[in-house]
Amino acid sequence: MAFTDFHEVATSSRNIAGIVQVTLPDDGKTLQLDEWSTYAEWRDDPIGGPIIGNLMRAAAEQDGSALDDPTMQLFMQSMPINSLSMMLGMSNDEIVSSLMGKYRGKAAAASGNK
Repeated sequence: MAFTDFHEVATSSRNIAGIVQVTLPDDGKTLQLDEWSTYAEWRDDPIGGPIIGNLMRAAAEQDGSALDDPTMQLFMQSMPINSLSMMLGMSNDEIVSSLMGKYRGKAAAASGNK
């Protein structure tokens, strides 16, 4: 989703040289998620949240792990998703490629690109 806005170009607040239109590849407020984004960033993202939530629910149901424990959730907030493999008992490549593939697909659909 592209974000377009007008911005002043200046050398100081008293010397405005002009106004330019700037188009950013997203809304300019959030970064695109990647494998180095933290669990909390994925969880709080409108597209990534449901994706990571489904993965965590499936993992908790599959092996009855402690991933639903609030203390564990607090611990995991600052972990990049490429570190989840040690918690989930899955290969790192499997987790990252699955999450990133789903994220890219949903992000493209949300922006109108298929």
